[in-house]
Amino acid sequence: TEQLWGLWTHPQTQHIYACGEAGTGLYYDGQHWSALPQVADQGIHALCAAPNGGLLAAGQFGQIFHYDGHRWQMVNDIYLDITLLSLWADNQGTVIAVGDEGYILHHNPETGRWRRMPSGTQSALYNVWGLDAQHALAVGDFGLVLRWNGTRWDEFNAGTEQFLFDVWGRALDDLYVVGLSGTIGHFDGQR
Repeated sequence: TEQLWGLWTHPQTQHIYACGEAGTGLYYDGQHWSALPQVADQGIHALCAAPNGGLLAAGQFGQIFHYDGHRWQMVNDIYLDITLLSLWADNQGTVIAVGDEGYILHHNPETGRWRRMPSGTQSALYNVWGLDAQHALAVGDFGLVLRWNGTRWDEFNAGTEQFLFDVWGRALDDLYVVGLSGTIGHFDGQR
């Protein structure tokens, strides 16, 4: 009965997970949906694979939770009233979380720690997608695209003033963004 905000599909099993208001978590095994234990009291906006197996969930108040298949445990808390809106993880343990006020968190697989990354913006970041740990994109308000090069985030505009809500690609020269008022953009490596 709760509003749902995020979906994630496990790359090996193809099982689907959904998340939403009031800590809602759902799991689809290919035939049936079932409820996961409640993540937390607040809304959950994003899911992805956890570096050490299981599932990560993020949402309101900047908290990140880990699900080991039985229970949820908080693994990071930024102690701010900021909503994390998207998570991306590679299969090497790198995780990037983005959200309100240009907030970006990075999980380093070598140290096992989360740290804030300077984004250079106060605009909301609605989604993040990565090719690998050295190449990621985050999208936000007024056509904002942030590009991670393994060292820093650089800002550029997608050629629109519309808010961008999602980003996905096959390669660095084959990227798509979508947003407000039916906006769809494609980057071919040049423009």
